[in-house]
Amino acid sequence: MTDMAKLLELTQSGDPSAALRSMIEEGSIPDSRRQVLQMLLSQQTTLDASEEALIDAAPDAQTAHSDNREITAFAQQIEAQQSLLHDLADAIGACGECFGVDEDCEHCGGQGAPGAFALDPEAFAFFVRPALEKMSLRRARRAAGLSNTQLISKGVR
Repeated sequence: MTDMAKLLELTQSGDPSAALRSMIEEGSIPDSRRQVLQMLLSQQTTLDASEEALIDAAPDAQTAHSDNREITAFAQQIEAQQSLLHDLADAIGACGECFGVDEDCEHCGGQGAPGAFALDPEAFAFFVRPALEKMSLRRARRAAGLSNTQLISKGVR
């Protein structure tokens, strides 16, 4: 059987790299070709190992899908929080990006502290007015020297 016929037979029955290695070990391949083939087989082994490492490192589809859902949920949460901060900034007349604390802010250049811009009346009524009313009530209680229990009994909450 010629070397080529033997190689064909071995490669058809399985792994071509294993067939070549077998022929190299048997001495069936001339020295002039053996070195080149050994170098190519070595490179192929390195590539195979790298490919296996990549496959092992790659997340499976379910993990990737789960990660995408988490990322989407976090993005939606961040977007909602940013919207809330912008609404609060509108309520107090501040820059919605930095509240006036970032001198490099593209919107206000650090000049957007609370009160720098016109207040949004609806946002003010929602965010600020309840807090002011509670503060005012606390001051009135202290000034009158009344306890919470006494005020509640008089219908003041």
